[in-house]
Amino acid sequence: LEGMVRSLSLFGEAQLGVEEIADAQQDIIQEPAILRYFYEVRMLEYSAETAAHRNRQAIEVIQRHGVEGAAAPMLAELYECLDIQALAKRIYLDMGQAQIIAESIYGLQQLAQQHEFTVGQLHQWMTQADAFIDRGVCYVPSAGSTRRPAHVLSLLCAAQAKGTEFAHVFLPFLAQGEFPRVQQPTINEENLFYVACTRAQQSLTLFVPQEEREHSPFVQQLQVAASQAPAREQLHWLQQRLERLQRAAQAPQASGPSTATRGSEGQLREPSPDRAGGAIGRAAATKSSSTGVQRIYLQVPFAEKDEAKALGAYWDPQARLWYIPPGVPTGPLLQRWPRSAPKN
Repeated sequence: LEGMVRSLSLFGEAQLGVEEIADAQQDIIQEPAILRYFYEVRMLEYSAETAAHRNRQAIEVIQRHGVEGAAAPMLAELYECLDIQALAKRIYLDMGQAQIIAESIYGLQQLAQQHEFTVGQLHQWMTQADAFIDRGVCYVPSAGSTRRPAHVLSLLCAAQAKGTEFAHVFLPFLAQGEFPRVQQPTINEENLFYVACTRAQQSLTLFVPQEEREHSPFVQQLQVAASQAPAREQLHWLQQRLERLQRAAQAPQASGPSTATRGSEGQLREPSPDRAGGAIGRAAATKSSSTGVQRIYLQVPFAEKDEAKALGAYWDPQARLWYIPPGVPTGPLLQRWPRSAPKN
């Protein structure tokens, strides 16, 4: 009931103050019959004439369709008489926020149409969705929350996700005009997109419109289709490397020199690629210490170092550059970053 009173006051443009809304909420919780008085007096008599006219029309639409009527056409008529787009712009000063609100409300109509809900069924679905969150299955961070419960679905904005990690991340609303928002600096939105994508530990799912031209420019820049083949190649190489390491760990330790060393706890470790060429000196930093093969150095920005590392690149602390070690597919890395020569 609290949410209903707040929504009626907001979208019915009842022009009530915060304290008046709070008082009305408490009164209606104690006696639900007062809700009719709230509508007839606050939303009709005390509202502006145009707002009162829209509210009367809205109630007539709902009464005409009834509980058993189809929800989608009822919502279409309701949105038309309330003029949702203009209403959202009057309520929210931020035009971007107003657009989000309007599109979310229209999304409710699409949901009702897709599932062929009646008005009663749509109300039941929304009640169950609220209960889903109230039971703690979903976690919505608030100002007072300090710890995220385990094994729940967390609903966060990209900015709220900074410093967190999740096994699986689902990133919706990746459409033109939604992400990035037109009113915000592109660099800020780009940073938020990077934050959101890099929260995933195991999988990242991006939700985009069916039409490719409507995709967010951030998604278009990823060139997912073009990256699939190099990504599969890189994954295949990583799987082979893991298998070799597992076989080496299971094999008896050789008596002679080995390319792998055992740590203090007896765990098999690969030699560090960054240290392998450390004794060669800066003058010969572009050569591998063991094979003499020319290293391929890359010009990788600091913000993209994790991506380079994930694709198999290693850091050369002497040259202060990332390079492609032997055995790593060069295609994915060279497509992403240009070559760079080490400084003498």
